[in-house]
Amino acid sequence: MEGAGSGVQMKWKISLNKPCIDIQEHVAVGDVLKSGMLSQGKVVEEFEEKVRRYCGARYAVAVSSCTAGLYLALRNTTSMWDCRVAIPAFTFPAAQCCVKHFGGEMGVENIDVCDDTYNINIDDLARKLREDRLDPIEVVIPIHQFGLPCDMYEVNKVASSYDVNVIVDAACALGSTYKGEPVGKHGTAVFSFHGRKIVTTGEGGMVVTDDEELYDKIIEGRQFGRNSHGEFRGEGLNFKMSDLAAAVGCVQMEKLPEILRERAKVASIYNKELIHDDIIKPKMNGGTNWQSYVIRLKDEETRNKVLSEMRSIGIEVQIGSFDNSNGNCETSKLLANTTIALPIWPGLNESDTMMIANEISKRVKKYGNIK
Repeated sequence: MEGAGSGVQMKWKISLNKPCIDIQEHVAVGDVLKSGMLSQGKVVEEFEEKVRRYCGARYAVAVSSCTAGLYLALRNTTSMWDCRVAIPAFTFPAAQCCVKHFGGEMGVENIDVCDDTYNINIDDLARKLREDRLDPIEVVIPIHQFGLPCDMYEVNKVASSYDVNVIVDAACALGSTYKGEPVGKHGTAVFSFHGRKIVTTGEGGMVVTDDEELYDKIIEGRQFGRNSHGEFRGEGLNFKMSDLAAAVGCVQMEKLPEILRERAKVASIYNKELIHDDIIKPKMNGGTNWQSYVIRLKDEETRNKVLSEMRSIGIEVQIGSFDNSNGNCETSKLLANTTIALPIWPGLNESDTMMIANEISKRVKKYGNIK
């Protein structure tokens, strides 16, 4: 992990994240190397089926990244010309970049988030949909921030009222649940398998959907317009996943229940130990996979001092996420300036987790002038 702005590799006493990798992934990759089929093949199909069945979705398509999946879903969902897409402002800017890639054909409508869930503010979404009828929003991309499920019932209800399409950015949310069901079971969602995600293939993504027509278009879009029958009938580029990456993903999917349990153990210690009026933890709309553990501190100055001091003692902490509205969305700006992500990963032991919580608490008390 590079140090902030340093351009040099830093060695952390405790890192923010560690992927759950062991000999099983090595063996799986070795088997693919021995097979001679390294690009997209049967192992990708196996990985797709594992994710599809886990989520309960009708279809799943593996792609080179979550952003590639968003791109393919978006370009096959809208008319593109003069289209506006509503996206929560408080998030990593991947979804915004995906829309901006289309240039003047598409534009981003930043939607504020709720300070207690970190997720899309339904009232702000409804207001934007209601007020902008002359330049209507065609798509909303709700984001399950940090794996915390957003209120999809309300999102879908509002979107349906204005005949707006929904594509879910579930980059962080594989393993999370909403109303007792896996994220990705309904509608169209896109997952990430980046190294910091719950299940990783290094890089990679997956689109899950119950829309057969969209599924067929994404199949064509990921491989030069080639459909599931091997015919070049559509349009596309190269967004394929390799069998090498998928081999890692298949092993990771078998570990997913264990990964979720281990992350929950770490989170339970933080939940118990981080008790202070100036440490605010998010409200849950469902079952989270604890992809990240993000807290909010009382103000920007406190957050920055805690961030700096924790890093100085070798504990890798990061800002929670970014405000993509340039300060126009008040809550997104607040969260971008006051949130902090703590280390969480399978194998982070109890004593180290307790130590992290203690170091955070000491600094919050110091800067809160608590005696």
